[in-house]
Amino acid sequence: MLGTPQYMSPEQILGRPVDVRSDLYSLGVIFFELLTGRCPFAGNLATFLEQHVTLPAPDLPAPLAAQEPRLAEILRTLLAKAPENRFQTAKELADALEEAAPQSSRASAVHAVSPTSRLGALVQRTGGFLWGLGRRAPSSLGKLASSTSAVASSGVARVRKYFDRLERDRRRRALARSADRQVARTVVAVRQAGRQTVKSWRKLTVSAREGWARGVDYGRAQWQLHPRRSKLAVASIAGLVVIALVVLMTRSSQDVGHPEDSARSDRADGVRSQQAKPGGSKSRR
Repeated sequence: MLGTPQYMSPEQILGRPVDVRSDLYSLGVIFFELLTGRCPFAGNLATFLEQHVTLPAPDLPAPLAAQEPRLAEILRTLLAKAPENRFQTAKELADALEEAAPQSSRASAVHAVSPTSRLGALVQRTGGFLWGLGRRAPSSLGKLASSTSAVASSGVARVRKYFDRLERDRRRRALARSADRQVARTVVAVRQAGRQTVKSWRKLTVSAREGWARGVDYGRAQWQLHPRRSKLAVASIAGLVVIALVVLMTRSSQDVGHPEDSARSDRADGVRSQQAKPGGSKSRR
């Protein structure tokens, strides 16, 4: 939406298709400003836009409306909110101004000496100006409409690019948030798994302690119930352990004390293996 807020038509503000009737609305705002010295609506940007769409155009001052009823009617037609209620072509506006021009000239001549003579002269000059403008309006408004459509198309393209950029930024932020959420979920899952592992380890430790305590208690109970058998079993186990240690120490001392015998036995094994091969006697000869 591009344009000067004071002179924009309601359909242009609402983003609807515009045509020559939209330009005629802007021309009506200029007409009102020429006749009164001010725009029909006043305020900030939001107020301008809202008033153009919702509020009816103000009437001309009472003395001027009484002197120029036809011009007031033309102005109301130009500033109609609905495009179908305005002049449909610039030719219709030119014809209406041509009809109103003689009446404004007579009114200014009758009231030349009245206090409103200056206002009548202003109305006369304004009528002549608008009458000439109405004759030149078809070509001028055509050029204005083409330039306005070009500006509007470029503005729409810029607005679309702006909203596309906003959509891309929104998607990028959504992806970043989803990645952050995924990382947070992973961290939470790891923490939960760690806590579960610690709990399981604690349970296993408690179970092992309970099992060891029960085994010790059971052993003590058996020792108290069958002391002779328990002593005999302990003595047997201790004897077996001593015998196994003695055997291991004996073998280790034999291996360490006779290394030459082991080497000789290795060489004898090598000679016997060579003799066992076919053709061994010839090689020795």
